[in-house]
Order: sequence, then structure tokens, then C-alpha cells
Amino acid sequence: MKIDTMRWLDDYIGSVLCFMLTIITKAYGILTLKEFRGRAPVVTRDVKSILFIKFFGMGSIILASPSIKAVKKKYPGATVFFMTFRSNEDICDILKIADYCVYIRKGNLINFAVDIARALIRLQRARIDLAFDLEFFSRFTVILLLLSGAKIRIGYFLRKVWRGNFLTYQIYFNHFKHITKGFAAVTSPLGIDEKEIGFPLIEINDGRAGAVREILSGKGVELRPGERIVCININSSELSIDRRWPKERFVELTEKLLERTDDLFLVFIGSESEREYVQSAFSLIRDKRQRAVNLSGLVSLRELALLLKHSEALITCDSGPLHLAAALHTPTISLFGPETPVRYGPLGSRNVVICKELYCSPCLNVYNAKRSMCGGDNRCMQLISSEEVYEKIVQTFPELFTSGEPASSL
Repeated sequence: MKIDTMRWLDDYIGSVLCFMLTIITKAYGILTLKEFRGRAPVVTRDVKSILFIKFFGMGSIILASPSIKAVKKKYPGATVFFMTFRSNEDICDILKIADYCVYIRKGNLINFAVDIARALIRLQRARIDLAFDLEFFSRFTVILLLLSGAKIRIGYFLRKVWRGNFLTYQIYFNHFKHITKGFAAVTSPLGIDEKEIGFPLIEINDGRAGAVREILSGKGVELRPGERIVCININSSELSIDRRWPKERFVELTEKLLERTDDLFLVFIGSESEREYVQSAFSLIRDKRQRAVNLSGLVSLRELALLLKHSEALITCDSGPLHLAAALHTPTISLFGPETPVRYGPLGSRNVVICKELYCSPCLNVYNAKRSMCGGDNRCMQLISSEEVYEKIVQTFPELFTSGEPASSL
């Protein structure tokens, strides 16, 4: 299913289901006197099973991981389930995010419905004690929280987006804070202090020297001695492609970098579905293209993580690989426009963010389901020049233009 189809289903079908389930739960509450019991139940230490739901965004899953780990630490004996799309399987495996991941296919409505039905049966059998909805605007996920049978349900309260009254604890979503603080907020009913929740951190153990060279060699790429890697990501996820910087600017930047030094090797990355778009940009490079390669769709996420770990830097739009690189402590240069770095900027040191901050920017938020207002005419990204990005890279990372051994052993 396309993202617009899922949004339509959530807006219209989700609203109808929320209304119907609200009536049913209200009637049940009155008949069983639960409607008049007052305060939400206190979360005790007797928690044996926990559910997290987060469907959208590899980067968001990475940013949510410290809060999930804090909950797991709070209840070390509990079994943790994580429900997400099948497309997030690799990042869940890298993060070791849960004991059991419940994956949902989104290719078509039939597969989607079948997987949801199976997932709910599995979760009801698990007798979930505590469940978290980590989506901000979805009616569907809060319905899943209810139908999972979870005793205590925690999620975000958005007055502008009615989602029924199914949450045991409603968490205020502060869109002026970084999203990691938003994820940390859902743990507050458990008595977890925000200060206990650190930055996202990913450890990739390649187990052998020269692992990156082996990956590249397997793709027909042979690095010269002393040659250093810089990764380039010209993509953004389907959630909002208006976050893309014009590919012609990436081509201009690539040519400037290749002209400046003879020991940088540029690796274009992306998913299999993005390969054609990446190739359309890659084919525009005129000079020294022998020191660049398009590996989009040709490496697994684990191989990409290893590649990023041993790269000098990642140059990227606002997207999942940005947060993957930051969690690996790889320096990043990221370009923002429709989304704001105040909420989704990379965490840690050695991260450079370029953002024009026009009056209309940012236009993506939880209240409009991340729908851009510009209809494809993303002036906030178009106004960022390749010269501006190049000068920022030269200023911030002068070592990229000094010959020497790679910063990390390949």
C-alpha cells in the first residue's frame, strides 16, 4: 500500500472504528462499573509482558530505542514485543529492540489484514500487561493497542486529532522538543527519569579486519591504498519525499569534492526502491566518476551500517540513514527543510545541519500527518546551494581534504 492510501484509511476508516469502539468501551465500562473507578491504575513492578508499536520510520525507531531500552531495564524479567512493518526487520535486528518482533506486511490490503489478525491473536495470547503507542497521529495504532488486550495503554494525546478514549495514560506531545524527549515522555508513568535515557547508540562488530573492503570488493569496487570513504544519501523516505535536496545539487557537490582531493571515494547509498532515482543522479556526474559508485539497493542494512561506521562522513537529506550514522558516531552533514532539526536533528558530536528556516518551514508535523504544504515545490530545500554545503564541509571537516590514512581501519 502507498503511504497516501494508509493515510486515507487512517483518516476515514480509522475515525469510524474509533467512534464505534468508543461506544462499545463506554457501554462496557458502565455495565462493569469500570467507568466510575476514577484514576488510572498504577503501573506496578509485576509486569510480565510489554508491547511497543512503531510502524513508520527507520530513523524514528533508532531514536526511540533508548526509551525502549530504559523500559526493558525497568522490567528485566518481562517479555518485550515490538510491532512494526516488515520493511523495518533489519533495523530491529541490528538494535536487538525486543524479544519478539511482530512484523506486518504492507504490500497490499489483504496481506496487511491477515498479518494484523495474526498479530492480535498472538498478542492476546501473550496477555500484554503494558503497551506503548509510539506513533503520534495514527488512529490505527491506538485501536491496535486496545485490541491487543493490554491492561495498561500509554500513548500521545493530541487534542486536534481525536482517537477515542482508549489510553490509560495520555502523554502530552510537545512539538517544540526533540523527538527523543517525546519518546522519553511515554516512560514517565513508570517513574523513569528522562536523565536515565541516553542517546541512540549502535554497536556493529564486523569481527575481522578489512570487512568493508570485502563488501566493496564483492560489489566490484576496489579501493586504492589510503583511499577514504564518504557516503552520500540523496533520498528521503516515502513519508515525505519533499525532504529531498534537488539531485542536481548533489551532483554539483559531488564534483566539487572529487575535484578538491584525490583520496576520497564517494559511495551513493539507498534502498532497492530508490536505486533508479539514485542512478538518475549518479549518471549526471561528469568528471572523475571512477572514484564514485552507486550501491543503492546492493547492500544489506547491516552492510550499510558497517560501511557508515568506517566512513569519514555521511552527506544526507533528513532520513533514516542520518540517524543510523549518528548512532554509529559517524560525522554527518544533513540538509533540513520541510522537517525541523529541533525535533529530528542528529544527536551527538560532529553533526552539521544546514536549514534555511523559511517562514513556511517546517511544514511537516503530527497535526497534518506529515503532509507537506508545498506540493513538491520545496523552496526550503531548493534555496540551499551546493556551494554553501561545500563551504560548510570544508570549514567543519578540513581533515577530509588532507591526505592521510583513513580515520577508521577498513
